[in-house]
Amino acid sequence: MTTVDCSQRIIDEVTELAASLATAATPNEHDELMEEVEILQAMNQHCIKPIYEYYEHEESLLCDVPLQVHDIRHDFGPNRRRSIDSFTDYEALSYTNFSKDQLRRIYRCNNLPIDVRVRCSYAQDNYYKFQGEEIFLFAITKMCTGMDNTTLCDLFFGGSPRRWSNGFKWYLMFTHDRYHDPVLSMNGLARETKNFPYYATKIARKFNVERYYLENHTYGFIPIECTTIDEENCCIFSFLDGSVTESSTWGTGAQGDYYGSMRKDDCYLKQRCIYSGYKKLHGLTTLALMLPTGIHYIYGPCSMRRSDISMMNMSQLDDFLLELQTYNQHADGRIYKSYADKIFHNGHCIRRAHKGDHLNPLTDQQRLENSGMNALRVAIENNFALMCNKWKICSQFSELKLGQEHPHAKELLAVCYLMANISVCLQGSQVAGIGTFFCTPPSLEEYLELGDEAV
Repeated sequence: MTTVDCSQRIIDEVTELAASLATAATPNEHDELMEEVEILQAMNQHCIKPIYEYYEHEESLLCDVPLQVHDIRHDFGPNRRRSIDSFTDYEALSYTNFSKDQLRRIYRCNNLPIDVRVRCSYAQDNYYKFQGEEIFLFAITKMCTGMDNTTLCDLFFGGSPRRWSNGFKWYLMFTHDRYHDPVLSMNGLARETKNFPYYATKIARKFNVERYYLENHTYGFIPIECTTIDEENCCIFSFLDGSVTESSTWGTGAQGDYYGSMRKDDCYLKQRCIYSGYKKLHGLTTLALMLPTGIHYIYGPCSMRRSDISMMNMSQLDDFLLELQTYNQHADGRIYKSYADKIFHNGHCIRRAHKGDHLNPLTDQQRLENSGMNALRVAIENNFALMCNKWKICSQFSELKLGQEHPHAKELLAVCYLMANISVCLQGSQVAGIGTFFCTPPSLEEYLELGDEAV
């Protein structure tokens, strides 16, 4: 029955009841007929016409599009073709963490093509066309601000958010494939082997600096009990730790597109794959080695289900550092080590803090060494926090999605580590480098190992 037929039927029934009311003999019958008339009138006024609004509301809930959003016209205009020169100095620092001159250096080092064609449909072999400079600026701005594609298109870049989404993924894959293995991963330590004695000397000198507290009211010096180590015998050249990053929960979607649908059959297994019972989070973990310059070298990212010890065993970092130094023998013949917290195990090239028990308590010298080295090792923890503060997309777990058809969460996190290292090369480090260890980071061209491409 159509809406017109249903409305006509109710009108006829109301007319018949009104005629019956005119001939009603008793008050009781009159009251009962009046109740029926009111019900039928209410159905005609409130039930038939709004029924389509009800179905539209339910359909919008199933599609995750609220009515107020569905009615808004999203018109972002044409692509604005933003370039580095179109940014002001304030906009460049606020939205990319780099000055305009630094952006030009990074763009030149990335060696992006002038015109980028991003495949958007494999079935029809269609492409989106971008300029290399604008796709570079979009990616840097998105990682720095953590804004979604809709906001970025509305404020800065124009065009379609769907197109920019494909362009952003292309930039992540391009940068990851270009720099991860030779520059960002532990393989990049091969070019730093000759500097291990220099880094060990800088760490020893920082350890031997007198430490003290400042009194609140008088600003007087309150000395802290500490010890010293021999600079010539110090063999600690870096710091080692693991870092976790929360991601979206994988496999939480419904089995079907209807109300009351059950969850997917394999949702429990998918969530366990990236869940850490220690952190009570879903996400990714990364094993990072930080030099006194503030530069990170990483292994991963991997599932957060892996602990720091598991990551250590998977990476075989201890054997890698030993083989690296055996092949590139130092003049002093020593094996240099990376300092880690107590959760790690001592190895050929891994050293942790001294541990004691009630049978073998720590000596005063060991206790003071632990206190001094932990005060230095906190630099790597501060560097993790600084990276998340400068590259806010790391804190947006909705951007780190693992359940997509073409996931890019691992590449996104790795590129954020790369951008943090580039920032250290161009601007120095707030928690390491010259200010803390009096150790100068490499230039951008030296770090990226571009060779003739840097000219």
